Amino acid sequence: MGKYLKIGKLVQIQMRLKITSGTLGTDGTNFQVSLPFVSSDQSGISSAFAISRNNMLPGFPELKGGRIGSNTTAMIFFNGNTAISNNTSGVNITGTNLDVAGTYIIK
Repeated sequence: MGKYLKIGKLVQIQMRLKITSGTLGTDGTNFQVSLPFVSSDQSGISSAFAISRNNMLPGFPELKGGRIGSNTTAMIFFNGNTAISNNTSGVNITGTNLDVAGTYIIK
């Protein structure tokens, strides 16, 4: 569940991710969530988001947020400086919650 507020080119997002079942991939694709609007395509611009509650990814003590790159709808989660992939050991995607909030600029 989630919501967003769009004012001009600024989008504020809030969401609680709750996955009740699923299977991890094996291809190493980043663990990510799709957003409602494409982010700005300005070179070198990326936005950040923060995680306020995390029991989905307990194996990642440095998981505090992530980024939204340029010209994308993907939020990519990071543990420290490393993007979390769908085949990373420690990802627990069932019966868990992840509360996220962030702001990004769109095209």
